Amino acid sequence: MFNQQVKKPLAIRSLMMLFLAAALFAFSEVGGDSYTIYLGDKLMMEEHVMANRPVRNIAITGENAEDVLRVYYSHCGKTGVERSVSVKDRDKKILKTWSFSDDAEMEVPLGDLVGAAGNANMLQLVYTSREIRDGKVLAGITLPGSIKASLK
Repeated sequence: MFNQQVKKPLAIRSLMMLFLAAALFAFSEVGGDSYTIYLGDKLMMEEHVMANRPVRNIAITGENAEDVLRVYYSHCGKTGVERSVSVKDRDKKILKTWSFSDDAEMEVPLGDLVGAAGNANMLQLVYTSREIRDGKVLAGITLPGSIKASLK
């Protein structure tokens, strides 16, 4: 009789722990795709790719043509294949694309990005790879007029 009295509460506690663990893992962001964007050495954005998450904006205010926009995209912990980064205007027209080998860092010189923008001051930064053929909008980019004048 004593043995049954001990087993019942132990089984209930075990089930409760199992449900608690399942609930905690359901809300975690472990695994999946993620990306970070740096301007020079400054972290501008760090995101986990999730459905229905709005695209965040980056306001580029640096006035140094030597700055580089660095994009790191992880496909479940792996680097993509046949990668490229593009900038699009408000009409989703591709203004310029930078292609990268499978082992290279994805770096876009700020001067090239501003030059590709032309008169546009609102851009979209889009990542494409063999894994994401249709492209993924990573960020909106705002370019104030003053940066364009200083980089020309």
